[in-house]
Amino acid sequence: MKDFNWKKTIIFPDSTIKDAIKILNRSGKKILLFLDKNLSLIGTISDGDIRRGLLNGVSLNSKIDKVVNKNPTTVLPNKDATFIYDLMIKLEVDQIPEVNEKGICTGLYLKDIKEAHKELENTLIIMAGGKGKRLFPRTKDCPKPLLEVKNKPIILHTIENAKRNGIYKFIISLNYLGHKIEDFLQNGEKYGVEISYLKEKSPLGTAGSLSLIKNIPKSPLIVINGDLISNINFHEILKFHNKTDSSATMAIKVIENQNPFGVVKIKGTDIVGFEEKPIERSYVNAGIYVINSECLNFLNKSEYIDMPYLFEKLKDKNKKISAYLLNESWIDIGKEDDFLNANK
Repeated sequence: MKDFNWKKTIIFPDSTIKDAIKILNRSGKKILLFLDKNLSLIGTISDGDIRRGLLNGVSLNSKIDKVVNKNPTTVLPNKDATFIYDLMIKLEVDQIPEVNEKGICTGLYLKDIKEAHKELENTLIIMAGGKGKRLFPRTKDCPKPLLEVKNKPIILHTIENAKRNGIYKFIISLNYLGHKIEDFLQNGEKYGVEISYLKEKSPLGTAGSLSLIKNIPKSPLIVINGDLISNINFHEILKFHNKTDSSATMAIKVIENQNPFGVVKIKGTDIVGFEEKPIERSYVNAGIYVINSECLNFLNKSEYIDMPYLFEKLKDKNKKISAYLLNESWIDIGKEDDFLNANK
């Protein structure tokens, strides 16, 4: 229960939000310990704190004090493990720092790993039917999900991360060179999972093949594009989806681009101000979704439809649709440059 690698979660005051995300991903934890040079605890930073900060306009280059929780619950050294576990349950938290009487951080307690990664009853649907035209000629004889990144097919990265999150049931939607994907994965037995297939007679977009599911699971469906690699924590996006009582949740990624020029602000012909190389922020669809089963009623069988249009349909029907900000690593392999960068 006590984390012996807790020092990997330490972050210091001169760090940025971008630094914090890197440390979170590297440590595999959901919390950072914000310490001063004497190792005194200033506060904690969770992935949720960062997510809320970014949605409220905090920049990736901002200092981490913009999102720190300066009043975290802590425990003294040598506290009984049962007491700490009960405290976690009561407060609905997964981590509690250990701090001595002088305010020095001396450790970190985590919930049991097995409980945090218990098996999920949800099914993961992988959209693997695209032609991958922008990656021709690589995809001339090989479907994009079977292209290798770091000596492993893209789709296998997705399956392995899902297994780490307790997901063992998969449905894979096929079209272009789909037989090669099916020949490679088969029924999933050799990977310790259960795989079935949806076979599109013609391309149906990123949502249309959901209309082909015969036995619709009662639990929310998780859908992911077959051309991306992410270490997303599926437990967390499901928790967010259920807590917000959403009909459909879309994972989004923040993208920041710095304008290389100084911007002149004008009113008519009058100069009213200047902004030196401003950072422009946008949120992009990360290609990962959680959808309640009843949402499939808004699809027409075998009709082409992309996921954003399904979300628009749901919104028009006054269904709640939500955005979940993805902090974990995420690579969309859509173009040749993306493929080459992913293999560096």
